[in-house]
This record gives sequence, structure tokens and C-alpha cells, in this order.
Amino acid sequence: MRHQIVATTFFLLATASVSYAADCNTPVISIDANGRAEFISPERDVTRDMESFFGEAPGPDVILVVDARARQGTWIARTELPGVLAGFGATSDGFLYSGPSHCLPPGLPVDLPENNRQPEELPPGKPPIDLFPGVEPQSGLWQVRLGDTRLEGCPPLMQQVFPKSAGALPAEWLAPRRLDFEAPFHPDQLEMSRKLAAEGLSQIDWRAAGEDAWQAEIFSNLFGQIPAGQGAGSKMTWRLTLKSETEIEHVATVHIVLPIEASAVLGGSENCRMVSRNQWVRVSD
Repeated sequence: MRHQIVATTFFLLATASVSYAADCNTPVISIDANGRAEFISPERDVTRDMESFFGEAPGPDVILVVDARARQGTWIARTELPGVLAGFGATSDGFLYSGPSHCLPPGLPVDLPENNRQPEELPPGKPPIDLFPGVEPQSGLWQVRLGDTRLEGCPPLMQQVFPKSAGALPAEWLAPRRLDFEAPFHPDQLEMSRKLAAEGLSQIDWRAAGEDAWQAEIFSNLFGQIPAGQGAGSKMTWRLTLKSETEIEHVATVHIVLPIEASAVLGGSENCRMVSRNQWVRVSD
């Protein structure tokens, strides 16, 4: 009888559009390590947070399915909701539900375990999904540790022009500073991201670049002003990788496109890069 009821609800879902109350935020489906599926209606819009981990949402009417077994997130259309349990190999016949009762989509098959768990309200401040337990950076005093600058594929003459390290940074950049983080971590929380944007120096659009990693193009407005034939296509990228609670790797890469005439005279390949590998390290409370 139970399976017959579940099959009926799936039919109702498949033949009707999935809708939510106007004050309900975009939901997230979490499939835990045991294959149990949970439908979560968060108390705030977490779309941007999810995009920082799993890439940009392909449209407005989508749902993110996070599979803890593969540590992957997949954006699906709302119309694909009826096939989630079977498509992701969930072990339950229905969803556990967390969120306001009026945000439960009509016809959603809800799995009630032996303890007859009912849909519950998420307590204030509770994140919708604990994506990376134990890997959030700790607030405190952080300091940048500068690494060497390496030139790859560049003319020998440029080796004499560029310094061996990025030690020419202003002293205030090198001094320890307090950083306060919120979970989930995102590079927009860093002072350097906010400062560049606030002062109009560079708009920073961080994109997910792998597990615990983000990448952005810096000073694109300046590089975009280089005329064609004089190095157009050159750019600077930053890549941040959260190594641990106390270390964030910061790799800065300048891709240099030399004019054809200069390349012919100086030598070197067309793929000239300057790479600086640095770390942000937590030094104290």
C-alpha cells in the first residue's frame, strides 16, 4: 500500500507544475551518505552560496541536488523533481522535509520514518546544508606569506625586468589583519575582494574552480583597453584554494600576450605567464 501511495504522488507531480508559495526560497535537495533524500526549503535565498560551490544556476526555475556520496551538486529543472529519487539512487521512497509547512510542494512524497518525523521549521541561522564540515576558515589574525614569482615561456630579457618575488607590495598588505568569516566561506568575504570593488579598481566575479577553490579575472577593465596587436588578450587571474581552517592558497597569474614584432625580436613562446604562489595563514586569535 505504501509503495502504491508513493507511486500515485509521483504521478501527480509528473502531471502538474511544481510551484512554491511566493515567500518560499529556492529549495535544495540533499542526499546524505546513506542515500536518504531531504527536501529543504531554506529560510533565506541560498542560491548564490550554492553557485559558489557548484557553478552558476542555468535558469530561474531550478533546484540544486547535492549528493554527499559523490560530493557533487547538480542543477535540475523543477519539472525533473519526480525523477530525483530514482535518478540519484536514493534509498528512501520519499523525502524528509525541512522548512515552513506552507513551502512543502503539493504532492511531494514525504518519507515518515518510524519516529513519525513531521515537517519541521529550520531554526534561525541554521545553514541549509553542511557542505564542508570542518573545512571552514577560522576567524582571527591572518597574514599573507609571499612566494616566489615564476616566469613561464617568456623571453629571457623579461627575466631581468620582473622581480623574483612580489615583495614590492605595500607594507599594509603584509601586516597581520583580522578576518572574520561566515559559513559557508566565499572569497567575497575577504577584504581584498571588497576593497578592489569598493574603490572601483576592479570588479571581481568569483567562479567555482573545483573543490574548495574559486577563480576570478582581475583588472579586466584595464587589460581590455590594450589595443589589438599590442598585447590584446593579456589578463590577470586569481585562484583561491581553501587548504585548511588556517591556510588559504592565493595564486596570481598574469597571462602576457606579446605583440608579434616583440615576440620575433625577443623570442619566447606565445604563452608567456608570470605566476606568483602565495598563502594567507592564520597566525593568532
